[in-house]
Amino acid sequence: METKETDEVEKLKSKLMSAWHNVKYSWVLKSKTAFSRNSPVFLLGKCYHFTAVDDESPTESFTAEALDDDVVTGNADGFRKDFTSRVWLTYREEFPTLPGSTITSDCGWGCTLRAGQMILAQALLLHILGRGEIESYCIFIIHSGRTAAPDSRAVIILIPVRLGGEKINPEYLSFVKSILSLEYCIGIIGGKPKQAYYFVGFQDDSLIYMDPHYCQSFVDVSTSDFPLQSFHCPSPKKMPFSKMDPSCTIGFYSKNVEHYERISTELSKILQPSSKEKYPAFTFMKGHGKDYELSTGIEKREWPFIRDTRKAGTTLGDFVLL
Repeated sequence: METKETDEVEKLKSKLMSAWHNVKYSWVLKSKTAFSRNSPVFLLGKCYHFTAVDDESPTESFTAEALDDDVVTGNADGFRKDFTSRVWLTYREEFPTLPGSTITSDCGWGCTLRAGQMILAQALLLHILGRGEIESYCIFIIHSGRTAAPDSRAVIILIPVRLGGEKINPEYLSFVKSILSLEYCIGIIGGKPKQAYYFVGFQDDSLIYMDPHYCQSFVDVSTSDFPLQSFHCPSPKKMPFSKMDPSCTIGFYSKNVEHYERISTELSKILQPSSKEKYPAFTFMKGHGKDYELSTGIEKREWPFIRDTRKAGTTLGDFVLL
């Protein structure tokens, strides 16, 4: 009897929580985003220009919804198709209970995971559609500092950085723009304090992002004909660069060693410190993990190589785990 009452209470809690999530996270798609028709828009390395049909129109901006109308020309349609083809991953509810808990939704706590999934999905799109076949992936995570170059396999490079102190340093605006202008950039995991977003582009001094804070029903992707609509965002969002949290993770995709060398060369130009900067956000260097073996004394190692107290000399193949 007691067990039955407990189950009823949990079901009631689940229904109330579901209703609350629908209210709290349903506004994401309702807010309108304004775009300037006088400035180019960059989306994961591609540049788009918008113009108004009526050149005498005094309006210098338009909403994202206008991209579907005939009031904006140029390659606005290309931008709309490009953006909506990105994989959008959001909060979900009513999924199978997580083991050892009564949790059936990630609303309120899963935004960082969703942003990470979106950046991975973008890399997979590049990998599969660009090469026509699926090859093994190697996740390569580095710290702000130095890293060694990977073997001949495709690789995802994730670089966690901090672009300021308590708040974002405005001097990094041009750096972020340059990164998002690169064709091999797969986006930035960032956001505002306590809210994770997936940044995919920019216009002027505003970042374009995909927001995971939207609650949708669970979709069983194990079936062959599951619906795809909820995995594509119909409307982009913008946020002033000044509101960005300084902690973020930059992602790159490299299909082989030659591509990595090209990425390293181009990034080296972007990472040159300006007259106002004392050091770059991160650096690349040639070499292998074995060249930076961690088994020797820590006093001989150069920052940021830190000894792992759990196991000396922790390495994985030709990669250094930092």
